[in-house]
Amino acid sequence: MSDALVRFLADRSALGDDDQRELLEAMKRPDEAVRVTELLAVDGLLSRALSPDRADFRNRVFKRIAMLDSQRHFAQRVVQATSGAGRQRPQRRERRPRSW
Repeated sequence: MSDALVRFLADRSALGDDDQRELLEAMKRPDEAVRVTELLAVDGLLSRALSPDRADFRNRVFKRIAMLDSQRHFAQRVVQATSGAGRQRPQRRERRPRSW
């Protein structure tokens, strides 16, 4: 494996012009092209496995939005229940001291 390929897999944005040329030259050889393609596929799969939130990002966003809506609904119900709207508060009974 070439040093340019190692640097590319470590940080794709850090590849300089010389490294890019070296990687392109390596890709001209069929055996090296297959190897690079396999490594990139494995790198992508490992990346997804280690960061599952990216693999299911859309569903996670929708679940989070639904959860926020249910929290708002819950908060509204609590406010309505505690504001006395339509309910009477129970009267407090006076406590009498116990006589033993």
